[in-house]
Amino acid sequence: MTQKDGQPKAASGPICFGVRNDLFGWLHAPQQCSGRPAIVICNPVGFEFIRSYRSLRVLAERLAATGYFVLRFDYRSTGDSAGDEFDQGRVAAMLGSIREAVGEITRLADTERVTLVGFRLGATFAGRVAEERSLDQLVLWAPCDTGALYVREQQIIASAQKKHLDGVADGPQQLDGTDAGGFFLTRETQKELASLDLGGRPLQSAPPIMLLNRDDLPVAPRLAERLRGSGSDVDVVLSRNFREMMLA
Repeated sequence: MTQKDGQPKAASGPICFGVRNDLFGWLHAPQQCSGRPAIVICNPVGFEFIRSYRSLRVLAERLAATGYFVLRFDYRSTGDSAGDEFDQGRVAAMLGSIREAVGEITRLADTERVTLVGFRLGATFAGRVAEERSLDQLVLWAPCDTGALYVREQQIIASAQKKHLDGVADGPQQLDGTDAGGFFLTRETQKELASLDLGGRPLQSAPPIMLLNRDDLPVAPRLAERLRGSGSDVDVVLSRNFREMMLA
């Protein structure tokens, strides 16, 4: 929200929002309102969120410094938002969290123009939300083509982790699901994730898309073509040093 002198009414800092006021986020407000679209950052999930936290925070700070309102937040059942990894209907709740974040940033920034920036599984989530809501732009950073692919990656990590921990007295308990890097996915959540397919359905407003390709493991070329099938102009950009960022 803006005042007549161009100074934003909303100040940078932590916020709680959502229909139940149970979502935690961090608003990055510009010093001067520029009329630019507001931005919602859709985090990855699990250990990838931990690894990318600093980079996404710096990204939000730099975007705010150039005049954007930016909202980072924790999906319901993750981080400092309500719920936990054993909740039912987690994927629907996380997608709902993005919708509520969009509603909050449009209110705070006093604009209907919104860009979603999604990283890894967050990009897959952002693509699903873009199927039902008009966006100013969609940024997909090292996206998971499908939720099923993400689940398979976590299962491989969990298998390697199990071999490493076999015979350790205080190793993880045997639960009905997948523990990858200390983050648990129940079988129900894995099934829900498997239904996600980035670019599988037309996007609401065919927004311009920036597809940031990781340099160590590029996404399949067919993804860009599928996204273009919705009428979107897709700009494929190489994102360098992905591995270094995630291992820092």
